[in-house]
Amino acid sequence: MRGSAARTWAALARSAAAIDPARNITTRALASARAHRHEDASRSRRRRISDRHHHRGFATIGEAFLVAAHAEVLRRAGAEIPPHLAQLFAVITAQGASPLPPDARDGLHPLVLPIAKVRRGDLDRVVGLLLRPSPSSRIDAPPLAGPFPVVLAGPGGVRMLAKDAASYVHAAIVREDASPAAATTKPEPFPVAGAAGAAGREMYTPGELAASSMPDRPEVFILRNVGKFPDDMESMALRHLRMGVGVGEGEPLSFDLKSANPSATAVTSALVTAEWYANDPAFKGWAGPQAFNARMLRDLGRLDEARDAARVALSTAACWDTVGTERGGAAEMATVAGLDAAVKAKGMGARELRNMLETGGEAHKAAAAAMAGRIPEVGAPESGLDGDGVGKGDGRREAMGAALDALDAVALGADADVARGVGGSWEDARDEVGAAYGEAGLAGLAAFARRQG
Repeated sequence: MRGSAARTWAALARSAAAIDPARNITTRALASARAHRHEDASRSRRRRISDRHHHRGFATIGEAFLVAAHAEVLRRAGAEIPPHLAQLFAVITAQGASPLPPDARDGLHPLVLPIAKVRRGDLDRVVGLLLRPSPSSRIDAPPLAGPFPVVLAGPGGVRMLAKDAASYVHAAIVREDASPAAATTKPEPFPVAGAAGAAGREMYTPGELAASSMPDRPEVFILRNVGKFPDDMESMALRHLRMGVGVGEGEPLSFDLKSANPSATAVTSALVTAEWYANDPAFKGWAGPQAFNARMLRDLGRLDEARDAARVALSTAACWDTVGTERGGAAEMATVAGLDAAVKAKGMGARELRNMLETGGEAHKAAAAAMAGRIPEVGAPESGLDGDGVGKGDGRREAMGAALDALDAVALGADADVARGVGGSWEDARDEVGAAYGEAGLAGLAAFARRQG
């Protein structure tokens, strides 16, 4: 590296070394880079150090400093450095994603720290950490203590991939071990496990899945031994429908479920799994699971139940940006819930729709009563997304609520919000979100949201 680039990396190294978490990450990453350069030198010259897919850990000094750069941004935002941050970078890279610097945030959700760019179908999406403040009853309590969910971010919102970096790494190793293709990949037979290094070996021993009671069901093994993940929960629900209509694994459910006429047993099993997923405490505060349940009910022609599930999705979500990654997800839930006409007729924005859901109307009260005992308790501090994500201090609560209003507006995309300049895109929301967190006393997060830190 030359000139300004070299000076930038040198400055970053000095900055990272000033704090213990970043220094520790940097030290481990640099050691990994040196060790693997030595390992590479002893291997065939045909193996190029630039071949990231086949490389263990951090193959270059640049990748090591990339982790340190993210650690520094987290520090400036007032967030704790997540354990296994370095392994998260290495594993995502080994999966074929392209690592991103922390400032690669054009058009990105204001509270997402980018980790890597991935390809989903025909679309580029970003995997990152969601820096949502945790609720707190004390004004002096650290609001960004984590854990920070690993999310897939898009123009409409975020989808949880894992509750934290360690869970993502652990599950990725298991999924690789379950893949027949992994065993034939050369020259590194298991690049994900290799990238996770010693930390990965402490999490999982190769062959554990094969020796389990369900070697052909990695999602069940992960559920029992790692944790709950939206991808796996949805896969289990859809598997019942696939079996009920004779669609093989990996084939899309691109048909009309109602006309396909799956067996009654398959439908019942799928709906039970979807409801379990929607109301599982592991996803408290997230709209995605309830939205999945609502869509399945709708597609099976159970419109009244779909309406109730959609209303619960909107009512209990900490923020509507968790409905899904694409634009229109929250608006879709409003339509399924039978609320879209009222939104348009009354010129409602996100805040007005939230108020209506929170304060009543007979239809909403009936839906809430129907789901009694299964609605997640709003405000419980567990995932960093619970309730409205605010503390009990009135001033701080109001300010942090304003940040969520701005995010809700983009997720919903109502005409009323777009007209006042807050519902168009994540870039439109940055200043309002940043100002709100500044009012709440979270200067670091405010600067992060505004791309000033």
